[in-house]
Amino acid sequence: PGLRELLGNLDFRIALSHGMNRSDINELAYQGFGTPRQASLIPQSAYFKEEHATRYADYDPDKANQILDELGLTERDSDGFRLRPDGESLLITVEYAPVFGPWRDVLQMISEQWQAIGIRMVPKEEDRALLAERAGAAEHDVSVGTMDYCATPLIRPDRFVPYGASGVYESNA
Repeated sequence: PGLRELLGNLDFRIALSHGMNRSDINELAYQGFGTPRQASLIPQSAYFKEEHATRYADYDPDKANQILDELGLTERDSDGFRLRPDGESLLITVEYAPVFGPWRDVLQMISEQWQAIGIRMVPKEEDRALLAERAGAAEHDVSVGTMDYCATPLIRPDRFVPYGASGVYESNA
């Protein structure tokens, strides 16, 4: 419940977004072939809006720290990681299946970047079917998947406006 409350807080997620260095991730994990941005529609989509691609996407650990402090997440453990409002360790486990990208490398980089804002994140690799099952049952903190349908969002609107326990990861996807 303590983590669920934080993850449901838009400002908390904005802070996490500002704590990610997308340019470094693009250079190191994608060899510079990508375009650092938010998970959003692509420019070729009739529904694309530039502000959606760039909103909260700038790497700004100072801003991230400020937001987290304003949320009251000022207490830290002996390792310098933030504590949740209930006093428990703020640990986010990000589960992924190693099927559609360099998730291991990306999540390791984000884990290191979030250390600068006092967030402890642990990547957890697992089988795609198990990840789908856990995500569908809301038995996970966060999961990573591809942002497909970025040109034709009306085919799968749940990829952009999740609903239910998951809405973003299904076993038949």
